[in-house]
Amino acid sequence: MEWASRALIIEPDDAMDRFNLACAFAEMGEPDQALDLLESCLRKAPPDDLAWITQDPDMLPLHDHPRYRALIAREEARLAAARAGQINKAG
Repeated sequence: MEWASRALIIEPDDAMDRFNLACAFAEMGEPDQALDLLESCLRKAPPDDLAWITQDPDMLPLHDHPRYRALIAREEARLAAARAGQINKAG
C-alpha cells in the first residue's frame, strides 16, 4: 500500500503505472481502489487496449464485480464507436 501511494505521487498521470497498481490492488483484495485506478487509466487508453485488459490474469478478482462489468461494457461501446468511425472515414 505504501509503495502504491508513492508511485502515484511520483507519476500521478502515468496510465501504465495506474494499470499496474490496479492489478496490484485487485490481487490484494482491494477492488474499489483497483477499479478507481482502472477507470482513470482507461479514460486515457486507446480503445484497442481493452482486449489486453480483459484478459490480464491480475484482473480476474474483479471480473464478477458489477462496477468492473459496467466499466468493461462502457469501454466495449467506446471501442465499437471508434471502429465505426474508422470505417466511416475509410468508406
